Amino acid sequence: LNGLRRGNLKVLLESLNEDNVIYMDPGWPPDGWKSFRPQIRSLLNSLDWFLPNEAELIAVTQETSISSAVESFQRDFRSNAMVKMGSEGSLMISRESSEEYSTERSENVVDTIGAGDSFNAGFIYSAAVKGSYDVDLAHRIARDWIEGRYREKISL
Repeated sequence: LNGLRRGNLKVLLESLNEDNVIYMDPGWPPDGWKSFRPQIRSLLNSLDWFLPNEAELIAVTQETSISSAVESFQRDFRSNAMVKMGSEGSLMISRESSEEYSTERSENVVDTIGAGDSFNAGFIYSAAVKGSYDVDLAHRIARDWIEGRYREKISL
């Protein structure tokens, strides 16, 4: 998060944007949104995809509900967003529309830490390999992650 606070990051993102698809998951700032919100907001039009969770989108837009946060995001920014909503699924936002995607609930949750990052990995992987976004794949990867299916393959 500290790298997002540097003024030259916007210039870097804009130069990379010409030949790349730029994704950003903001994470939750440890010192709160008051000082972090302006930096995030200043970068959003330099991104192709913003990948927050529901609480992060609400915090960035300073709205009180997901529906008003979606309207605010569509009005104020030209990037797309894929909002992670846990067991409720996800929400894809573009300037013109928004679409909800449901997911299967997990009955065997081992640990939810990393679920958002694993969702992001599936989302980006599908675009890189398949040429289109496969939200169901992203949901499956996140579900497998929280159920511990990758634990024997990945040691941290």
